[in-house]
Amino acid sequence: MGTRRAEIRSRPAAGSRHTVLDGDGDGGRRIDGVPAPRVGGCPDVDLEASAVTNAFRLHRMRLAVGVEAGAPAAYVRAP
Repeated sequence: MGTRRAEIRSRPAAGSRHTVLDGDGDGGRRIDGVPAPRVGGCPDVDLEASAVTNAFRLHRMRLAVGVEAGAPAAYVRAP
């Protein structure tokens, strides 16, 4: 299971921005209601401005020390 919905709000100097990423539970994603195949299959969302890159996915994986695994995510750039 990954991120089912993420609402990203920002307030850059040019005005506020609100983006919604939804997952359909089968690997499909929508960005602001529009199908987004380029991020389909990404179980999680990663925010460019976040200090905890991929932390949600890695925490759920519960990897033992020294074990490696991929953690694909839809990368969202900050405005």
